Amino acid sequence: MSQPTFETRVIVRSYELDSYGHVNNAVYLNYLEAARSDVLRQVGMSFNDFKKLDAFPVVVEANIRYRSPSFADDVLIIKTTMAEVRRATCMMDFEVHKENGTLVLTAQMEFLFMGNNGRPTRMPDVFKGSFLETDKDKPV
Repeated sequence: MSQPTFETRVIVRSYELDSYGHVNNAVYLNYLEAARSDVLRQVGMSFNDFKKLDAFPVVVEANIRYRSPSFADDVLIIKTTMAEVRRATCMMDFEVHKENGTLVLTAQMEFLFMGNNGRPTRMPDVFKGSFLETDKDKPV
């Protein structure tokens, strides 16, 4: 079963730059968070749904490999793919490119689903199903 890839565009803002004039490395975590929110919208969900489901994805690990800098007004394309799905955890892969195709970074994040009680819980089927469909199974 193929995993769909989702795209999100972000424009670099001047206040996200460090003293060297490029995007501060910590800002990229915000970009990845924006991409995750956008992916949820693309599959018909939102972070508010996790309250109803009593299952919240919590980042337990984030790995980023920086390849090239980004600067003010660069348009970044973030490609997000669900890499692995288990009972209570999942992994997402990210690639960030400039519009001209230059690879900015690759990243992988691991999430653990937690319930309101603060304990690990099973990933909701509706969430899992949103990412395990093949591209051809999605309505046009």
